[in-house]
Amino acid sequence: MQNGYKITAVWKVISPFTVNSTGNSGRFRIKNLSGARIYPTTTTPSYVNVTPVTVTSLPTDPAYPTSYVYELEYTSGFIPQTYFDNGYILENLGVINTECGYKAIEPQSIFGLFIGDVEILPCDRVDKVYINPGIQAIAGSDVGAACYVSGYTHANRHEVQYRPAGTSTWTTITFPIAVPYINYFDAWMVSLPSGNLEFRYRNQMASPACNGPWSDIETYSW
Repeated sequence: MQNGYKITAVWKVISPFTVNSTGNSGRFRIKNLSGARIYPTTTTPSYVNVTPVTVTSLPTDPAYPTSYVYELEYTSGFIPQTYFDNGYILENLGVINTECGYKAIEPQSIFGLFIGDVEILPCDRVDKVYINPGIQAIAGSDVGAACYVSGYTHANRHEVQYRPAGTSTWTTITFPIAVPYINYFDAWMVSLPSGNLEFRYRNQMASPACNGPWSDIETYSW
């Protein structure tokens, strides 16, 4: 008889979008210490797809009073013990079916436009700016978004700064149109020094004029 395990994952999801009771799935895969996938052994799919997913509505979180709170639970099939014997890495994520389409979940996921509570003014929150070093481009928080949370107010634009990793002086990136800011709906190619760069960004409103808090620092190889 072969020994092994079944894995049960329980997620607490805070979302501005309602989550449907069907169409959700969990995903597991295991990698060795070099980062190579060893389970599942098939090439396609590159993960174990787990259904069904039990979706339970939870009471509202006081920190996010206009959002929905859910508990999602799913259990994998039998996985042989040999995949757990050598300090291998278990990756666990899921895909949820929301009123705004399918969203991947992993720790501290960001759902579309949402960070924090939808009623908070733009200068009281941080909206995600998308930095893509692969094509050397930066996009505002709402490029091609499919849907919006009711009551959501966009920031007019974002201020984006960078600095070489390990240095202390920030430089504001100058974009066309809303100089020096980037509109929340724009995307631009950006020429920056090569190397490891640190980025931060914040919301900026024209009327009433205000700046939001800076984001956490993100590091990319440019």
